[in-house]
Order: sequence, then structure tokens, then C-alpha cells
Amino acid sequence: MKQPMTLPGSGPVSERLYALTKRLIESGAYPAFSYLPSARETAEMFGINPNTVVKAYRRLESEGFLDCLDRKGYRVKETNPGEERRLQLDRLLLPIAEAGYGTDEVDQAYRKLMKGDGHDH
Repeated sequence: MKQPMTLPGSGPVSERLYALTKRLIESGAYPAFSYLPSARETAEMFGINPNTVVKAYRRLESEGFLDCLDRKGYRVKETNPGEERRLQLDRLLLPIAEAGYGTDEVDQAYRKLMKGDGHDH
């Protein structure tokens, strides 16, 4: 049996796998529309739990790097995740700008929200 490969870096395994996979996508080693190895294949390659692989892949999916296709696996998206996030932010901010809120008001409200002050849900 083959010896498992070692993930670079330190810290939680899912974080290291996430970082490695992200670098491979950004470098073009996994080009747009290519499929990543399955969770089982990746788990065997590194000697880790398949759930750990899924956790890393899902994070990349949530950040816009991957699509999860039923019964096919995780595929690298064509679009630049940074551009997709910028467009999403534009869609969120447009109604705020149209309502007449200024940048100072939005910035102040955002900072208050991130500190946990203000509104209780």
C-alpha cells in the first residue's frame, strides 16, 4: 500500500487541504471546468477522513471556487471568485444606495453589526 502524502503547513487538516486546493485552483493546476478528485480519492491520498475533504471542498464552493454537481463531484468554476463576490456585494448595496444612505452611515452600521452591538435577533 502506498504511503499517504503529507499536507503542507500546520493547523487543522481541513484548513491545510483547503489552502492547498485553493492554491492549485488559483495557479491553474485545476483549470476551469475540471473536476477535483473525489472526497474518497483525496482522503486516501492524504490518509484523512472523507468528511474532512468535503468540509474543505464546501468552503471552496461557498467562496465561489467550485460548483458541486450531483453525482459528478466538485468542479472548478469558470468565474473569478473575487469578481463574483464583488458582483454579489454590488447587488446587496444597490438598494441601500438607492435609499439614500451615505458611505459613512453604511460603514458605521457595518462596524456596529460586526462588533455585535445594536440589534438583537
